[in-house]
Amino acid sequence: MFAWSGATFVPSLGVYGSIILFGGGHTDYLGNEVYRYDVETRLFTRLTSPFSAWVIGPNGFSSDEATCEFFSTAEGDVPGNSGPSQPFPNHTYGSTVWVPGADAGNTNGYVFKGFQQHRMQSWGRQLHWFNLDTNSWSRIGDRPATGQFTFAPATYDSQRKRLIRLSSERPTRPFGMSLATRVWTPLGGDRLGTGDGNLHYSAGKDRLLRSGYNAGAVALGIWDAANPAVPALPSLLGTGPTLRGGAEWVESKSALYYYPNGSKTLYCLRPTSADWTAPWQWTSETFTGAEPPGAQFPMEHYSRFRYVPALDVFLWVGNVGAPVHAFRPTI
Repeated sequence: MFAWSGATFVPSLGVYGSIILFGGGHTDYLGNEVYRYDVETRLFTRLTSPFSAWVIGPNGFSSDEATCEFFSTAEGDVPGNSGPSQPFPNHTYGSTVWVPGADAGNTNGYVFKGFQQHRMQSWGRQLHWFNLDTNSWSRIGDRPATGQFTFAPATYDSQRKRLIRLSSERPTRPFGMSLATRVWTPLGGDRLGTGDGNLHYSAGKDRLLRSGYNAGAVALGIWDAANPAVPALPSLLGTGPTLRGGAEWVESKSALYYYPNGSKTLYCLRPTSADWTAPWQWTSETFTGAEPPGAQFPMEHYSRFRYVPALDVFLWVGNVGAPVHAFRPTI
């Protein structure tokens, strides 16, 4: 679960909120259980049990190519007869997203786990999300008919109640899915570096921000969320990070925070003008104590780096059961 997978912060779950983790992938973890880290109690709990009826098949496991769902050959199931309650644990990268208010009467919302990854080089069609009220999975619809979505990030546009996902091919394009229609549509846009990184939504500015690592530095792209055309690429002043890491947009601070993989430095990127058209400025601070361990691979922390508004702290969550690190910023 540690490699190439992310998490999301759910403010409604617990006194100070909780972090929800899910992931795995081809040669990594194959359990599809969901975990919660409660910020108040500082304890991990398992919300679901892993699929226990699957039988090792010719490809190492029994899962449906089209839906990316486990099925039980021992019970006579065949591809096409898999259950929506048992999605395959793909690499979630930066696409684990909390979706509040999707259904009437739902209190804690859903967690969208990004596009499916099946085996090593093929990707399923069906998408899933996790109901935090009932602790159960369900299908949310098909992925877009065009575009590659291997490791590109996602976010939630709270104003239009839609999920936003970037494609991972070049050019990178944003796609949106309205919660009302459950249909993905291309939104225009253009590429910014490679397909990985983090995607953020600023409700205050109604804009999408993409922080992506490219050619030894972090680049920033900004789209108008109402009409995502070619993104603005502002100049960045000061000394920024040179390592891959995880990023978090903090609306109350009007700033993007970036934590590089296995370091003791927290970086902050802020606009120098109210309309965001002027260059953005990097600042940083160094912290003491043991830094979080580096990722299993030299990749991003993706969305395992999360901000807790009620406590004004950042949390870094590694593998389930491993120590969780906290840091309160001064910048």
